[in-house]
Amino acid sequence: MKSKGNHFVSLVNLYGDEKVAKNHKSHVCIIGLGGVGSWVAEALVRQGVGELTLIEMDHIVESNINRQIQALETNIGNSKVNAIGDRIKSINSECKLNLVDDFLTVNNMNKLIGKQFDVVVDAIDQVSIKRALIEYCLLNQIKLLVSGGAGGKKSPEKIRSDDLLKSKGDPLLSKLRKYFRKNNPKKNKLGITTIFSDEQIIKNDSCLNTENNLSCSGYGSTLLVTAVMGFYLASEVQKIIHKG
Repeated sequence: MKSKGNHFVSLVNLYGDEKVAKNHKSHVCIIGLGGVGSWVAEALVRQGVGELTLIEMDHIVESNINRQIQALETNIGNSKVNAIGDRIKSINSECKLNLVDDFLTVNNMNKLIGKQFDVVVDAIDQVSIKRALIEYCLLNQIKLLVSGGAGGKKSPEKIRSDDLLKSKGDPLLSKLRKYFRKNNPKKNKLGITTIFSDEQIIKNDSCLNTENNLSCSGYGSTLLVTAVMGFYLASEVQKIIHKG
């Protein structure tokens, strides 16, 4: 991608021509465009990444507005992937976009995920799919970054970056960590970088009241945490691209 005007002059001043050129030539896949993934996409297009493949089948609802970059009062009900695509094109029309209006599954993984990507970012919250994706990327030597859970967290300063086997304080990643430790008992590292918060999950009063029989799988959330997790992931993407 050949950048136009002064879009990325500040990046050149910071990183230098060679690294910014690597950004322009890179192709990143983001799976999930919610409170974390939408901010990864926002950050990467503003970093000058030349091609993005975005995978998401969900639609915007009113409760997304507090934390998802593409969620507006004016586009409730619209496709998340199309809304973020429109936003990206308004930031940098030269960024090549591949919009996949679908959910990642075990059945379509080999069709959607491959070595054409410099990095794959997992910003989904289903443990079974995350586990399958990690196994698939390890087997096929595809570079993968994994997001932990952001729900029930208030403190961005608690966010960490480490290998999956060293993650802590995250119930979502805990299930994955136990699974991969069991299958790799002699390993201290899995080779999969995760972004997670080790802050204890905060439950609202309704969740604490067991008489309500309320399902509390969906915790409250704030962009003060989700966006920062997204920026951490984008930073790790940047490191991988610049190393390549």
